[in-house]
This record gives sequence, structure tokens and C-alpha cells, in this order.
Amino acid sequence: MPSNSPAAETRELGRFMVAEKQPGEFWRVYTKRGDPLGIIAWDLFRWKQFVFQAEDQTEFSWDRLAELCGFMKQLEEERHEATGIAPKH
Repeated sequence: MPSNSPAAETRELGRFMVAEKQPGEFWRVYTKRGDPLGIIAWDLFRWKQFVFQAEDQTEFSWDRLAELCGFMKQLEEERHEATGIAPKH
């Protein structure tokens, strides 16, 4: 279920998912029906890029994973534009 706190921004991820921006550098990802799928967060220490932390017992088809990856890449590019720090590839 989407969070009770107001999202700073909401973006659609394809036909079935939505992401809500939360304070800090993370996004909550849900199905459009409101089922939680996981969190996309900036991992400063280990990966130095955005990572997806899936909820328990979630399943994704390859095309839904591709939509998540595309969104994470977009977040990397937006972060690069805002900070000047190049995305890690």
C-alpha cells in the first residue's frame, strides 16, 4: 500500500508499476493496485549507484525488470545532472 506520508513526486513505471519519491534519495515502488514491490535507493557505500531492494516473495517478468532498470538508469542520469558526479557503469 502506498505510504501515508505525501510523496514528493510520483512516476509511472510502465503499465503496471508506480514509484513514489520519499525524503532522501529513495523511491517506494508499488503495483498500480497498491501492492508494495520494493525500494529503489542510492547505495553510497557498496555500489555507489541506485539499487533495488525487493519485498519478500515478489516476482518480476523480464519486461518489468527492464522497466525498473530503465527507471534506475534515468535516476542515475538525473543525479549526474544535479551533482556533476558521473554514473557508475
